[in-house]
Amino acid sequence: MRENPEEDVLLPQGVLFDVAEPELLPETETAPQMDGPGEPPLTALELQTAPRGCGTLFWVVIGIIWIFGASIAGQVVPWISTEFLRVSGMSVPPFVRPLMALGHAIFVVGPLLLLLALWKPQARYRILFETWIVAAFFPLFLLPLRLIPSFQWAESAVPGLIVQLAGLLLFGAFLRWRIRQNPEKQWMPFGAPGPTPFLLLLILMATWFWVGEFGSLFETILQVVVGLLLGRVAMLLLEAWLFTPLSAESRGLGNDFALGGWASSATLYLIGSAFALNGQLLFLPATLAMLAWPLTGLMLAQRRRAGAAWLLGMVVALAFAFSDADELILLLLDSLHEIPGQVLVATWTAIGMSILVGFAMWLLRKRSYGVFVNPPNTLGWVGVGLLWIGAVLLYFWGGVPGFHGDRLFVIFSDQADLSAAYAIDDIDARREYVYTTLVDHARDSQSGLLAALEGWGIAYQPYYLVNAVEVEAGWPMQWWLGRFDGVDRVLQSPVMRPLARLPEPSSGDLEAPAMVQWNLTLIGADRVWEELGVRGAGITIGQSDSGVQFDHPELLDSYRGKGGDHNFNWLDPWMGRDAPYDLGGHGTHTLGSVLGNSVGVAPDAEWFACANLVRNLGNPAFYLDCMQFMLAPYPQGGDAMTDGDPRLAADVLNNSWGCPSIEGCDAESLRVGAEALRAAGIFAAVSAGNDGSGGCGSLNAPLAIYESVFSVGAVDEFGVVADFSSRGPVTVDGSNRTKPDILAPGVDVLSSTPNNTYAAYPGTSMAGPHVAGTVALIWSANPALIGQIDRTEQILAESAQPYDFASDVPDCGDENVTPDNAVGYGILDAFAAVEMALDLRE
Repeated sequence: MRENPEEDVLLPQGVLFDVAEPELLPETETAPQMDGPGEPPLTALELQTAPRGCGTLFWVVIGIIWIFGASIAGQVVPWISTEFLRVSGMSVPPFVRPLMALGHAIFVVGPLLLLLALWKPQARYRILFETWIVAAFFPLFLLPLRLIPSFQWAESAVPGLIVQLAGLLLFGAFLRWRIRQNPEKQWMPFGAPGPTPFLLLLILMATWFWVGEFGSLFETILQVVVGLLLGRVAMLLLEAWLFTPLSAESRGLGNDFALGGWASSATLYLIGSAFALNGQLLFLPATLAMLAWPLTGLMLAQRRRAGAAWLLGMVVALAFAFSDADELILLLLDSLHEIPGQVLVATWTAIGMSILVGFAMWLLRKRSYGVFVNPPNTLGWVGVGLLWIGAVLLYFWGGVPGFHGDRLFVIFSDQADLSAAYAIDDIDARREYVYTTLVDHARDSQSGLLAALEGWGIAYQPYYLVNAVEVEAGWPMQWWLGRFDGVDRVLQSPVMRPLARLPEPSSGDLEAPAMVQWNLTLIGADRVWEELGVRGAGITIGQSDSGVQFDHPELLDSYRGKGGDHNFNWLDPWMGRDAPYDLGGHGTHTLGSVLGNSVGVAPDAEWFACANLVRNLGNPAFYLDCMQFMLAPYPQGGDAMTDGDPRLAADVLNNSWGCPSIEGCDAESLRVGAEALRAAGIFAAVSAGNDGSGGCGSLNAPLAIYESVFSVGAVDEFGVVADFSSRGPVTVDGSNRTKPDILAPGVDVLSSTPNNTYAAYPGTSMAGPHVAGTVALIWSANPALIGQIDRTEQILAESAQPYDFASDVPDCGDENVTPDNAVGYGILDAFAAVEMALDLRE
């Protein structure tokens, strides 16, 4: 209630504002006409009676800044912070993000309510505060969305979409209830959008057609539904609380455009930050904030929200459908050349085009504005149709057409018994027995499910190392598969969406070393070569990683397929390339540390490889593809179940990777496979992981958590355990198993990288190869030990150098017991281990 109500003038719309001296409008700027039911246009006097107060405008600017800041602090920052904590190995309480989202709503509403209560602005600016207050209720309807763990890339997107859908329906009902309670709030029927929104959508989202990829068909349909619903709900809010009252108190189209653009920009950023899930927070709120300007043009010109709602909804739908929100976590893993980089380009393009389109609408507001925004339907539809045909052709020619959804990993309860393998002395016969036993068991137990899948026309891939099947189906099929007879559990097997254009291989910036590096002298590898004459000859290394530059000077002469025959020597389950390659460089680096000519521990060993981490995030199926290939390689285009040859198996595996929950694994996913490799006499040297900053219990992902593998932590050149090196005990499977088993050099280790270059990298990924190379030296020195995993592990443990810096590591158990949960048995000593192996030969 005003202090002096007799000075108020009642508009036809029922809005009150103060009387002031009128200020004439330019003749070319008139109030837009309403083309739906409602009151007649306002008179010139009614349009000009409110004063322009700089003080009120100041508080409007403060309100806009506050909304952007509170939304970033309440939604975006908590997500980024929890992701960094997770990457660092630290746990995050599940209530943190919902609590921050609740604070987001409270922090926005509080100051705005204070402005309404204490400040007495003109009715024109009061509209803005009311709009933002109503929008601030939206985060409350999406609180359940923040309960979905942001780090669960393995989880289907469907639950999040369902929560978003439910929140939108409830918030839409809330808005309609408020409108019924306030008759002055007016909104128009939707009607037909006309051709303009289709043209604008193409202009704003053209880059997404070039770089985007759809997920599964089911998820894509759901994403479109959710996006369109967001468009309708958001425009219902903006029309009833902002644009209709704003037009009723118009000061000219230019002024209305500026004020409405900034007000709706802040509103949409608030809505977008509450609505976005996980990685969507990196692009959706900013996209919606800049989209506000074209939307303002549509609303002020057409006075109905049909076109604006459709444009907003389809921008959201395409942004959702063309990107995987959880793959954007890669931004935190320094992979801007990947999908996040493409999303970044598409987002900035959309933002830039939104600004340009909005500016063009503002410039053309006086003369050709109506034609620009609402062209003749026939001509408009023909032109827009031709442009959309071009966009579709661009998508099929330069994009990645089709649907690329995630898959399901079905694990059976009945796993093969391989205990008899340990009684077989001949290593080739032992591996043959393991292979045939596993394949026969898988065929028998999987037959019923495979027949059912074939009946449904659903594609699948059977596995034998773990009795499991990967199914090309998504969330709707998970319930049915989980209840099929003989199935133990069903996991997500997330697959990264394909790239239209692959990045160039990652190169190093260093040259070949002129002398033996510190990491090799620390473990005494150079003394093994010089004093004992052992260099790893006769031992085959299996490398599963991002790939390998096979013709690198460090690696070519030791490649088993160096003659040009990659059959049985290379497998690429990602893209099916028939020759080794390495985009990320990780695999070339780790293999170089195993057997590179000048940077490796066992330079005379030979190798073959498989690509399970081409793009840095795998899944249980990709890891099993390579683990099976290590046991029984098969030719290009062959079948692992029928064409494998265990006589060509690897003797030693270097596994500088882990399979965390973000990739679909649980603690038991690959345990049976690791045990099968051990039964086949294949030694697995596994990097412990880089979550050591999380303290004790940070060694938490397969394969390093398993008893059947030898887990390796990292030390620097002074023999001090690295801060990042993961530590035991293993708690994720409830075993409290002591890990790691040993330490090896893993800080700034120089090794080979693609394009014949070199680089020094840190990580337990660099430590594990030293153990793999040392086992090759041990078995080369004493071939009788090949396949004798227990005895070899004993040699490594007994020959290890005691760790002398106990005060520098956390107390993760009984410090008087060896092995220790931070340092294992101590630091790898290749020279002492090979000497011990030679003594056994005598």
